[in-house]
Amino acid sequence: MANINFRYSGAGDVILVKGGGTGTNFKKGDFVSLSNGTVVIGSSGLCSGIALNDDASGADIQIELLDPNGLYVVTFNGTTATNLIGDAMSITWTTTSQVASAYDSSNNDVYCVGLYDPAGTSGGRIIVRFHYRYFTGRTS
Repeated sequence: MANINFRYSGAGDVILVKGGGTGTNFKKGDFVSLSNGTVVIGSSGLCSGIALNDDASGADIQIELLDPNGLYVVTFNGTTATNLIGDAMSITWTTTSQVASAYDSSNNDVYCVGLYDPAGTSGGRIIVRFHYRYFTGRTS
């Protein structure tokens, strides 16, 4: 995947888990989740952390667990601008791209807290914090 997500602040907890087994399931920097004891690419509402290495045909994978107080850098699906700061956004989850999309009142995964790339950057990166509902399973 072309978009590399990473933790912006502090050090997170890292766990070691068996990879998905195909060698092409996910890449370093992808949001991933755990399924039946293995690591798979993240999907809507089911992300556990960020892969710290590529899937390597069943090899052990390091995952940095998401932290509700952590700040993360993600790619924005649009042009970065200072008016994004404070906006709630959703993450578009596909097997080829995981990017933050503009305000979505029905599915707010993250809040933009800053710009990582300068304003005006098309496909630029932003600094986000995951919404508390993401960790609790609550809808409001």
